[in-house]
Amino acid sequence: MNEIIGFIISLAILSGLAAGIYFIIKGKIHNAKKWHEMKRWAKSQGYVLPKKTGVFGIFLIIVAYMILIFPGVILTIAAIRRDQNYEKEMRIMMNKWIDAGKPRPLKE
Repeated sequence: MNEIIGFIISLAILSGLAAGIYFIIKGKIHNAKKWHEMKRWAKSQGYVLPKKTGVFGIFLIIVAYMILIFPGVILTIAAIRRDQNYEKEMRIMMNKWIDAGKPRPLKE
């Protein structure tokens, strides 16, 4: 009986993690689609676009967690702050784009 309860709890935890990852990725994809035209316009206007944590950064975080917990936590906090700053700056840029009337990017 304890094995069945343990299996159900493990399955619930894995399902929750999978659902959480799915919704996080879904939100990121939605933002990327929403910001695509705005990013093209910003580049054509000469604005500097903010940087976010990329694949290499996430790989570095995973390696840091494998080495020790403390460096992994520090890198995770730094990545979260960088992504929060990216979101903030992209919202500011989106407001500039909307104020400009959502123009199409200039052809170069």
